[in-house]
Amino acid sequence: MAIPNVEDLSIEILNNMRNNIEYSRQSIINEQRRILLVTKEEENKFQITIGFAITRLWNLGMIKRIDKGRDIITDLGREQLRLDREELNKRLAKYNTSVKNNRAII
Repeated sequence: MAIPNVEDLSIEILNNMRNNIEYSRQSIINEQRRILLVTKEEENKFQITIGFAITRLWNLGMIKRIDKGRDIITDLGREQLRLDREELNKRLAKYNTSVKNNRAII
């Protein structure tokens, strides 16, 4: 199975976290690896993509770190899940554009 883009993977991570249970980063990564059936050839791309997805959710305030390596979904994250998937995808992509623009300015 192909590795999804950062936006789609971010949405899947939020969906998996919606139960309001604290998750270790490793459990988030392992769960997505299992769902996506990541092969050895895809592992490097998967690691990079999921790292970006988790960091993006954290930077946007949709998940928060409650302890080293442990995250939980926030009220904002749950609220975002109520949006149409396409709208949430746009919001996540907009973040990516703003980060690129800021880096270009610096």
